[in-house]
Amino acid sequence: MRKPATLVWIVLMVNLVAGCSSLPLSPQQSREIGSFLDSVPSAGAVTDRAREYREQGEVIKALGLLQASKQKFPRNEEIRRLITEYERSWRLQQLVLENQLLLTETRWLIESLPLLEELARGHPNNQLLKARIVLWQSYLKGKEPELVNCGIELEQENVWLARRCLSMAYRISPLPETKRRLAAATSTIEAIERAVKAKQDRREERARADRVEQLLSEAMQERRQGALANAMAKIDEALKQDPESPRVRELLSDLQEQLAGEVEVLMRLGDRLYRNQQTGAAIAVWETAMKLDPNQQQLTERILRARTVLNKLESIRATTQPSSP
Repeated sequence: MRKPATLVWIVLMVNLVAGCSSLPLSPQQSREIGSFLDSVPSAGAVTDRAREYREQGEVIKALGLLQASKQKFPRNEEIRRLITEYERSWRLQQLVLENQLLLTETRWLIESLPLLEELARGHPNNQLLKARIVLWQSYLKGKEPELVNCGIELEQENVWLARRCLSMAYRISPLPETKRRLAAATSTIEAIERAVKAKQDRREERARADRVEQLLSEAMQERRQGALANAMAKIDEALKQDPESPRVRELLSDLQEQLAGEVEVLMRLGDRLYRNQQTGAAIAVWETAMKLDPNQQQLTERILRARTVLNKLESIRATTQPSSP
């Protein structure tokens, strides 16, 4: 009595020999599938393995497994659904490959014919060249209906390849119907590209809005902690992300007002220390204010003046200090 795995292998090989184009399995693949089905515990294990095969690019192997598993799990709807899905995927893959080959052959003819014709002009009495030109022209013309058919077949499945086929068909024979189909395919592609761009724009807008929200949250936290310079840096970045945001501009205005108040207080404190001849302390206070408002010209002038005074005092102290014996 034969093992179940052997029976499965025989079924798969019969399909292959009978010309089942959807199952070009090798004998090794057939044996592997049969061995797996011999010990598989459930239909779920079959569908899981089939999905693994497809993810690895082995659609035919996945189909072979699913079709053979119908003997063991004849009423499983998921197996039947996957068979339908994978068969459609396989047919589309073959159709795309066939039409890519058609495009390659046609392009070769279109590019080669002018070269052959130029060669023939240099040999006007060469009948063989003339015959080749006629043959190639006939062959090229015969490609036109195939290319149109490609455009029709792939209109829904792969409109980009369909447009390439129709464009090349129109180069061969500029018929009005081909032109209409080509325009329709181009219009479809443009609509798809607009939709993709709109989706990308929405995604970028959401990401930008999330980033602004994060920056505002961080800025408010820095503000509560008294780190106004850090808060301002966050607001500046948020403003670059969304220059028109009323919320960002409102917080910027509030923060600028608060910063101006802080700078004014520190500037006055530095002035008082400077008048009391506490020059070093005054410089430290003004430098703190500068961190809050680096563009404050008055602070820059005060610091420069104070440093000049401090340097002069240090110079006087150095010249009046008694030299060591």
